[in-house]
Amino acid sequence: MTKVGINTAVPLHIVPLADLPCIDLDVMKHYISSEKDVFEPLLVGFLNSLEAHEMLLLDCFTEKNWLALAAGAHQLHGSAAYFGAGQLLALCRQLQYVTIEADVQQVAPLVEQLQQAFENLRYYRVE
Repeated sequence: MTKVGINTAVPLHIVPLADLPCIDLDVMKHYISSEKDVFEPLLVGFLNSLEAHEMLLLDCFTEKNWLALAAGAHQLHGSAAYFGAGQLLALCRQLQYVTIEADVQQVAPLVEQLQQAFENLRYYRVE
């Protein structure tokens, strides 16, 4: 059996985001279903939920609520993994790490990259 997914043993902070997929359908099909009529509505629901996640994370960042920011990133991390959202997954993992480690100087650049990942996902369409 071929292993599908993103290698979580490698610290993602060293993986260039450009090398990660916006959505990896193979990962999603592995975890959810390979039937388009099953995975497509779930993916649409995930994509539609992202605006609320983005606003929550941005509010936490603006308020410098690092604990809530880490918790929000953790929550989104799980969904991103199931849907093969590699960029979002990597950024959520990094954001969790820097907020838990209280490395707040790295938070702003990550939030900026996270906004770009959300923007990329806004335009994603299932083919």
